[in-house]
Amino acid sequence: MIRKIKKEVGCSFKENIQYMDQTLPVEKSFDIIRREMEIGGKESVFYYIDGFIKDEAMLKIMDSFLSITAEDLPRDAKTFSKQKIPYVEVANGSKGYAKDA
Repeated sequence: MIRKIKKEVGCSFKENIQYMDQTLPVEKSFDIIRREMEIGGKESVFYYIDGFIKDEAMLKIMDSFLSITAEDLPRDAKTFSKQKIPYVEVANGSKGYAKDA
């Protein structure tokens, strides 16, 4: 049985990461990947399911993220997704998808 939990992303990075770590079986599953990295001088954590995205696509996304400087970092998620995420469809909340190529 699937348990559906509704929780919005909060303002606290640490609390959001704790919630994701508790919700996803990262330690128990080899298929759920948790990757910590720094994007534009800010801490970030990337979660993804191995096999749902091609390795070359993930490498392209991570290379793009790692090349972002603090001066280059957009102020909001929507701008970030439009300007900095290559190759895949990106959901912007409930507004649908924005394609960047």
